[in-house]
Amino acid sequence: MPDVPEHVPPRPAPPEPRPVTSDHALPVNPERGDQRPLTRLHPNPPPPKLPRQHHQRPTLAIRHGSSSFPVGPRPWPVRHHRPKAARFPAPRGHSVAFCVRTACTRLQRSCNMLGENNLHREVIMAGSPTMRRRRLAAELRRIRTDAGMSITEVVAQLGWQGSKLSRIENRQIGISTADVRKLLDLYGVNDPRQVDRLAEMARRAKERGWWESYAATLPTETRTMIGIETEASLICTYEQALIPGLLQTPDYANAVISAARPTDSREVINERVEVRLARQALLEENTAPQLWVVINEGAARQMVGSREIMASQLRSLAEAHNKRNVVVQILPFTAGEHPAMVGSFSVFTFPAEEDAGAVYIETMNSALILEQPHDLQTYGDAFNRIRAAALSPRDSRDLLSSLTADTL
Repeated sequence: MPDVPEHVPPRPAPPEPRPVTSDHALPVNPERGDQRPLTRLHPNPPPPKLPRQHHQRPTLAIRHGSSSFPVGPRPWPVRHHRPKAARFPAPRGHSVAFCVRTACTRLQRSCNMLGENNLHREVIMAGSPTMRRRRLAAELRRIRTDAGMSITEVVAQLGWQGSKLSRIENRQIGISTADVRKLLDLYGVNDPRQVDRLAEMARRAKERGWWESYAATLPTETRTMIGIETEASLICTYEQALIPGLLQTPDYANAVISAARPTDSREVINERVEVRLARQALLEENTAPQLWVVINEGAARQMVGSREIMASQLRSLAEAHNKRNVVVQILPFTAGEHPAMVGSFSVFTFPAEEDAGAVYIETMNSALILEQPHDLQTYGDAFNRIRAAALSPRDSRDLLSSLTADTL
């Protein structure tokens, strides 16, 4: 019979149950001895954790506060509450819907304080004098059409020359504020705010942009293009034989302008170079347009000026990729035939809905500005097909870097 110890230690007492504050509260921390809960409980408890075999790999995680709930083709079968935020957690004490409603209410109050006419006035008055003339002419043409009057009827009742109104609507000549008021009175426009807005637009359309000081050097179409370029939100350019003017270096610009205009004096050539370089400041503004350029490979390989000038131009073109609002693509020789083999062009898109856009085609002595819908559609489709056939921006940059090394 085995020996029995004289003293048997008592069995340890079972641990006391953890106190709870309510049916839904979490247990307190017994090691710290305080009543602070281990985890702060969300007012709406999350769904219960299901066995592993019922789970399915989620495709999206919705965050709500500090919790994350997977959502996939087979969501959780039990959901005690609906998450309020799909991406950003709501501020403490407020839901995302409440914050959105509050922001919309404040915005609506601001718009009411400014007035609908004032908001439209700020939008329509912004931009260059060239764009103001475009918008004014388009607005007068639209009002006349809505009134059901022809150009012949209008000039007959006002006692104008037969071609005056046609030239105004085609932006060949300007219009005075007095004539604007006469036209609106004849068209039956009784809203004084609209009359004042169009009269003010006519007055400000006579202002001169910085490019107008070069009227003796630049043709009218080129000055009009600069005004359009200043207002554009997107500029899509295809160049067959040159680097685009907005991306030319000073030496490159001087070389190509001198070659294109051999009979011009040095003073005129310098002024043209000044204008071309001044246009490039547009890309550095806070409201700079998006510039998308497709350049034929032949333009990148064409030697202009000297090896040093061309290498500097190619290096600058490759560095243009670092700008957030510039995209440069090279259309390689291997792309074969394409829609723009007839020549270069630029397509301008404007932020205002009433401005349909414009196409600019430069010639030896002048330029063409096309604004008809079918012209915009034709050149827009052509540019889309060209950039689809061109090298990617990264491959284009690599090609330009390689050409730079070969030029030196």
